[in-house]
Parts: sequence; C-alpha cells; structure tokens
Amino acid sequence: MIKSNNSEGYLLSSEGNKIFRKYLDNPGRMYTGLEAKKYWKQVIFSLYGAMQNDSIRAGRWSAYGHFSKLSSVQNILQKHQIARASRVWVHPLLDAGIIDDLIFQETDITSFDVDKDTLNWRIGDIKMALLRSSTNKTLPELVILNSIAGMGEEIKQLIEIFNNYHLPILLISNEGELNLSLLESIGSIKNGSVIVNHQNNFWVKQLELFLDKLPENEIQICRNEISDLKTKIQSFDTIYLSFFIENRASSILEYHLNNSENMWSIHLQVISFLKSKIQNKINFLEIIKNLTDKFTTGNFKLPKKAVINKEIKSIKDAILKLSETVSFIGALAIPDIVFELNTLFNLENPIEPIKLSELGLEKQNISRGLHTFFTNQVATRPSGTIEVPTFYFNRVYSRYFCYSTEGKYWQEHLQEKDIQINYGHNVHPIFKDRPHLENVNFISKFLIIT
Repeated sequence: MIKSNNSEGYLLSSEGNKIFRKYLDNPGRMYTGLEAKKYWKQVIFSLYGAMQNDSIRAGRWSAYGHFSKLSSVQNILQKHQIARASRVWVHPLLDAGIIDDLIFQETDITSFDVDKDTLNWRIGDIKMALLRSSTNKTLPELVILNSIAGMGEEIKQLIEIFNNYHLPILLISNEGELNLSLLESIGSIKNGSVIVNHQNNFWVKQLELFLDKLPENEIQICRNEISDLKTKIQSFDTIYLSFFIENRASSILEYHLNNSENMWSIHLQVISFLKSKIQNKINFLEIIKNLTDKFTTGNFKLPKKAVINKEIKSIKDAILKLSETVSFIGALAIPDIVFELNTLFNLENPIEPIKLSELGLEKQNISRGLHTFFTNQVATRPSGTIEVPTFYFNRVYSRYFCYSTEGKYWQEHLQEKDIQINYGHNVHPIFKDRPHLENVNFISKFLIIT
C-alpha cells in the first residue's frame, strides 16, 4: 500500500488523477460498494477477529459510509426493511433525532432501563423481556444497541443473547476510537449491522489542503467564499462507517441513491475544474470537450439528473458551486472514490493490532485515574452532590462517567485540568418521566461523561 508523503495531498498526485478520471469518465461506478468493503477489511477487520464472523468471511455483507449519523441509520433501517408497525427495541440513550425518525415511520418502539454502572441494558431485564415476547410471539424485528462508554464485553453478552433468538441487531458505536472489546462485539453479530463513528473525515482534510493550493491571487479574490466553504466542510468532522450482513438472495448492492450519484458527480466535476487551475495543465473548456466527445461516441452516459455546469467560468464560480454541493453531500452516501483514494495512500496510518491493545490499556488507565479522582472528591463536595458508579477493572472503557448535581462546577474545574466533559444527556421525550425508566431519567439530568 502506498503511503503518501506528498504535501499536495492525493487530489493532485498522479495516482490520484488516474482514480479521479476513472470516476469522472464513468460516474455509474460511483456506488459499487466494493471500495467501502475494502476499507472495512483493511482498516478495521484486519485489526482483530471480526473476520471470524462467518457472514463476513463468506462475503455476504455490504458496506457504506456517510457524513451524517442519521443518514447512516436511515440507510441501515431501510436495509432491515423497518417500516410502519415494525417492532423495534431501542436503547433509550440513543440520539433523539434517530428516535424521531423511528416515530415518523410509525414503528412500534420499546425500551428498557439501563444500568447506571454501565449505561447498557441490564442483562437480566433483557432475558425476561425476551422470554415474555417469545411466549407472546411479539419478538422485535430489530434491536438497536448503543455503545456509549465502551465495555464491549457486556455488549457482546447482549448480542449473544439476541443471537440465540435469531434477532437482527443494529449496533451503533459512538466511541470514536476502536478497541479490542468493541471489535469482538462487532465480530459476534450473526444477523444485523454495525455503525461506527470513525471520527477522522479524510475527505474534508484533503479538500482543505486542496483549497490552500489554489493560486494565491485567486485566494485573495475569493477569500470570503473560501472561508465560508471551509467552515461548511469542517462541520462534517466525522465519517460513519456501516456494514450490513445480507441474509436475502437479492443483490447486496440494491441500495442506491440517484441523488447521491448525481450530486457527487457534479461535486467531482467542480473539483476537476479547480484542479486544472491549480495544475495549470487544462482548462474547463477542454474538460467539456472531452466529456462531449464521449457523449457523441456513446462511451459515456451521465446519470439523468447530473448536469455539467457550463456557466462556471472562474474560480469564484467554482467555489460557490462547490459550497452548494457540499450542502447536499453531507446527507448523502459516500462514493467509492473517497474510499479508494484513502486506501491507496493509506492516509489513516492504520494501527497495528498490538498498538490497538496498548491504546486500549492507555484509555483504561485514564478512566481508572478519573475514577480514583472522583472517588476522592466525594468527601470534599456537599453531601449528595456526586455519585461514583462501580468501576469494572476487567472491562475496557472508552469514556469515563459519573453523576453530579454540580455540572457547571465540574465543567469549570476540570477545564483547568484540560479535561472536557459533557453534562447531562438529551433523552427523547417519549422516554422521560417513565416509571420503568428511572435510571434513564436520572442519567439525563446528572450524567458527567468525558
């Protein structure tokens, strides 16, 4: 695999140009899904035993990427064929926007209280609920698990319980960093899907680097427009990677968005125009001529809605058009070209398995230190203002959490120690003040999490 030390980034490299032209000349290849699968294999599955999953090893899975968590979830819900009256068991600390989407689809939502020591469902409660539902023939059509603070060991136990009932599972990881216990959880899913918060948006980084390479005089002319564009793309700071285990005979590539293909085609055409200005090799009229030649020879066909914007005559026009496309692609599926370019140059610097284990231990030590710190603070704060949960030394924490009525105090106090925390949790209104969700309501008010 090529490792790029090119300060110009991969959009302006010779290898990058070849890949870029491939997708410009044939936008119908934009969403084969093959490059996303390759990325999962090389960047994630290679780290641990997730490939022991029989469905993954047999190739019966599809992969996707999105800049928006909600868009990623909506895609997977469609793959699971969730619709009106579908029975869905939902983790109550799931994002309110996702719950809103399930309500909009008129699904039948059920949830259970969580353990304050883990933020996960209590295994005993789930076993009892499954027994009742099995007896009543009301088992869920999808179970949505929500990994908030790690402890994948316990999530794996829940997955194995649901596996015994052959239930489809959607595991959503909000952790931002991979760890061995999370990868074990991913590998244990026999029927379902996974969404991972990948955190590092490599496309945004390349666009920023690319814009800095524009001619200096043009940067001065378009300073405000470029600044606005950079602000807009920086809002897409995360890539949400997902995969779905296929269990039907239909094609694993059945999910396509025409709007995604059309908008990304225009997005790439505008970047191509800017590339020509940076490299000073071709101009926009030559791009139009080349594409027109392909139209006339029948070798090239654009998606129906895609339009080549002949009115773009200046870098300022292109920046404004690029800003317009960015407004749309944030909610669309990420195409193959993004994954292929990043895989080629290995910009992620993939972590070796042994390094992943070391990072997990480092994260665990940080959580252990915070647990000791907050435990010692109990005696120094007013009585009843802080509650420190049980710390499980045999589980891997990705984030540390405890509870306090003094959220503002801790935010200011810990900021001095360069520790950022979130206070409280935005629980959807349908779960608030429910007697059977007592811990959920407590967490919504008093959670402190790093």
